[in-house]
Amino acid sequence: MTTTTPRKRRTRKTTTAKPKQDVIKVETKKRNLTELNGLELVILPLVYLEGFVKLLLKETGVTV
Repeated sequence: MTTTTPRKRRTRKTTTAKPKQDVIKVETKKRNLTELNGLELVILPLVYLEGFVKLLLKETGVTV
């Protein structure tokens, strides 16, 4: 006579229904450098400089 171990009952996790959220799509427009105004022409190189400095500091291992 062989004895088998009783099966364990498998319980399912109940999930709560998440409310649907509406996705708002924002349209962006790419502009040429000739279409930028003076302030944007000054800020754009500063943004690139900031990104370059962050990358440089990350590669050298300096923590900020």
